[in-house]
Amino acid sequence: ILEDNFTLTLPVTDFRDMVHVGETKFAHEQVLTGVTEIMNDSNLCSAFLQGLGKGHNEITMVYNCDRKNFFMDNCTAMLEFTATTHGAVQQGAVAELTMKGNVRAKFSPASNKLISVVMTFDTGVIMSQVNYIMKAAEHDVDAAAAAAQ
Repeated sequence: ILEDNFTLTLPVTDFRDMVHVGETKFAHEQVLTGVTEIMNDSNLCSAFLQGLGKGHNEITMVYNCDRKNFFMDNCTAMLEFTATTHGAVQQGAVAELTMKGNVRAKFSPASNKLISVVMTFDTGVIMSQVNYIMKAAEHDVDAAAAAAQ
């Protein structure tokens, strides 16, 4: 499904660890090459999601891609998506995290395998939601400590 030198380009974020930590200090995006780097980033993303809750069940990200917001021309596909966490509230978070974004995928005309994917989304919106969730969690801890005294 992926060409050998497949790349995934993502925005640089402040709210979670990234694969290319030192290399992205002043960059606005990170480029992951190959399955190993993409799997490493997937693990970092999962660790971030699990940190939103307080429980032991998994928090996942569910993507909604409406076919009406999909366009393909030759070997390039574009789509809009909405992604929402699933399970954060059940794990004690005050809200689920939601984001909207776009994906541009390029396919090889010879093999139909993916050559590259560029994923764009507003990291500031996510950071704002994360701050809200974390402040609410701190408030819960402070309230519990006050009640215990």
